[in-house]
Amino acid sequence: MKCSQDEDRYRHVVEDLTEVISRFSADGIYVFVNEVYCRFFGKTSEELLGSKWQPVAYAEDIPMVEAKLATLAPDNPVVVVENRVYSGTGAVHWFQFVNRGYFDGQGRLVEVQAVGRDISALKQAEAALRSSEERLNIALNASHMGVWEWDLQNHTVYWSPQCLAMHGAANFDGTVNSLIKMLHPDDLPRVLQAVERSIAGHSDYLAEFRVVRPDGEVRWMSDNGRPSYDASGKPLRLIGTVRDITDQKKTQDDLSRLHEKMSDLNAHLETAREQERLAISREIHDEVGQSLTALKLDLSWIQNRVMQQHPELKERLAEMRKGLDYLIAKAQHITAELRPPLLDNLGLVAAIEWQVRQFRKRSGIECRYSSSEGAAPLDGKIATAVMRIFQEAMTNILRHAHATLVEVSLYFGEGYLELEIADNGAGISPEEVGSTTAYGVMGMQERARLCQGELEITGRPGRGTTVTLTIPIDPVLRVEDGG
Repeated sequence: MKCSQDEDRYRHVVEDLTEVISRFSADGIYVFVNEVYCRFFGKTSEELLGSKWQPVAYAEDIPMVEAKLATLAPDNPVVVVENRVYSGTGAVHWFQFVNRGYFDGQGRLVEVQAVGRDISALKQAEAALRSSEERLNIALNASHMGVWEWDLQNHTVYWSPQCLAMHGAANFDGTVNSLIKMLHPDDLPRVLQAVERSIAGHSDYLAEFRVVRPDGEVRWMSDNGRPSYDASGKPLRLIGTVRDITDQKKTQDDLSRLHEKMSDLNAHLETAREQERLAISREIHDEVGQSLTALKLDLSWIQNRVMQQHPELKERLAEMRKGLDYLIAKAQHITAELRPPLLDNLGLVAAIEWQVRQFRKRSGIECRYSSSEGAAPLDGKIATAVMRIFQEAMTNILRHAHATLVEVSLYFGEGYLELEIADNGAGISPEEVGSTTAYGVMGMQERARLCQGELEITGRPGRGTTVTLTIPIDPVLRVEDGG
């Protein structure tokens, strides 16, 4: 009687479970199925009992299931099998079955109890994860990037296969010390400081550094990471990506060297251009100017000797003299434009003051000028560069600004000079300053750069433009023509 009651209790427990439960003999014939099993497979217990389990299993999985069940033994009474089955609707589901074998006194398998649960959602999640990892690996390989994670509590580092390949460290043991040993000694302090700043400031970690691979090759790397913290704010890990930027660095170095060569060439061309301007200016002044003056004197001599009975000839000579006066003035103007004589004779301050007067006279625009008192003459190259930048700025005002007032100041500070040109015109836009066709602006910027100076151009719509040039000067070199 007691045995019958225990069997009833066992049966009630089995029936109440949510897992599918079956028992089958050593030859695979069902001897028991619970209600959940019947509902899932869409059959009654009468239909299942006495039949084999194989029809509900996915055909391709049956050999694998049978092979694993064959391993059941008294010393290995439980095997776990994951396989596909057909539900009562014909849908394929993944199940995990825990199979326990029961044996007689001679160790022969008598019966198997299988308890199964539906793991289809888990399998789908695993498949999605694998697909995501595959996509991530494809993206990382395509972008030549690796993923890393620094466990700040356990002091261990995880590197993705891409990281290992970049660093040439197939035997990387995942310790922080191994990572530190690979960093270039000159870059190590800077990298560690960047890590500390990131963690302390709850900010992104960014660093560019060199690593020394086991074969001795030095490579440039770029790290980009972000720290994570627990609820109390304790730092847990630093996670990020790494990219090999060796080729990019090489390209940058090549461009820098090319830029230096171009700068040297520009400086040479600028010097040659100024020398040519000076030579042409002197040629016009010494040869053309003097010849025109001599011609004017000869014309005056003839004019003074023309008799009163030739009034038409005298009038024609007067017109010729006016023409000569115009040519002489034009030659003087061209000479000054090519190379203001005041720049060489009296220095930058006087030359700019003269240019301001000429600008006011030609344009009719009010132009004010102020300068430091007692400013010593400058190195010739710097003085020329400042003058050319000033001339270009004034030309731009005349052409584009529609201004009614221009204020120019030249200030000499301790170790630097500052030239500021401000107008009340239309105001230049950032797009105009950065335009690839703004050749005048680019020329000004290049002249400033050749003098290790800075040129800032700012504009406010309808309120004018300000050009500020700052150039470092060595007091020792503040002598005319760099003497």
